[in-house]
Amino acid sequence: MLQLSGIDLRLIRLFVTVVECHGFSAAQVELNLSAPTISTHMRSLETRLGVRLCQRGRSGFSLTPHGESIYLAAKRLLGALNDFSVEAGAARRELVGELRLGMVDALLTNGNLRLPDVISIFLEMSPDLKIHISTFSPSEIEKQVIDGYLHAGLASFHRQLSLLAYHPVILERQGLFCGMRHPLFACQPHKISLKDLEGCDYVDRSYMTDASAERLFPPLKTYSSVGTMEAIAMLVLSGRFIGHLPVHYARYWIDRQEMAEIRPDLFGFDSQFHIATRVGKNRPLLLDAFIRALQIARTRQNSGGGALISP
Repeated sequence: MLQLSGIDLRLIRLFVTVVECHGFSAAQVELNLSAPTISTHMRSLETRLGVRLCQRGRSGFSLTPHGESIYLAAKRLLGALNDFSVEAGAARRELVGELRLGMVDALLTNGNLRLPDVISIFLEMSPDLKIHISTFSPSEIEKQVIDGYLHAGLASFHRQLSLLAYHPVILERQGLFCGMRHPLFACQPHKISLKDLEGCDYVDRSYMTDASAERLFPPLKTYSSVGTMEAIAMLVLSGRFIGHLPVHYARYWIDRQEMAEIRPDLFGFDSQFHIATRVGKNRPLLLDAFIRALQIARTRQNSGGGALISP
């Protein structure tokens, strides 16, 4: 039976970083180690475990089947170690450890969330707090919360899974936009008809389900599906496409007269954002602290809208 030492844990953390950076080259910056050093450490871990974890060479980086299973086990192990520190601190009613959150992209400019303020308030609660934020699609966030890799996820979820509890946070306004090079940009917004949109190429979000709000608009002809708001914004700004974006996120280009909203009365809608947590498990003290930070930030900005989770 393999008995893990401190050195083994460091090697496992290195392995996880290499996998999540998709290879040695990108991992060099993250780990501040040279590629030969990373390679040496990887060989040491493979020798210790008795299996080959990855293929590396001219053909690129890829995990072996053993590497795939070891990566998933390593994620569970590292998550459990962090959770142990969190639970040990909770037993002493101390805020310690790393809170692992998953979020969708393009939340920075959401004035109702004020995430930079929330993070600052959260970290001020204890010198022993850390926070790790990952950006994923809503479905990937749900998967990682269920698997225990994330303590919670923040997104607009278009379904509700029985294994998760969904706590409402805010409403986020969505709008349909075109770029300044698009033929509709020069039209008076209130005069654009549904027929005008029939020939427009629409970009939607690849993680949306058939029940999502965008797919309820019959004139919109989907040209492509992409995974991030930044990709949608890029395509919209090209002048060849129209697409839905959070209004707060599009504001930068609206103010520069590089983007315009199309018929907000017809194509605007509100997305309900939730914090998703695992069912049947007590909320970690860290997560309660983050929720308090959300509430404090909202109180400080003295604005209404959207219900926050009860403490």
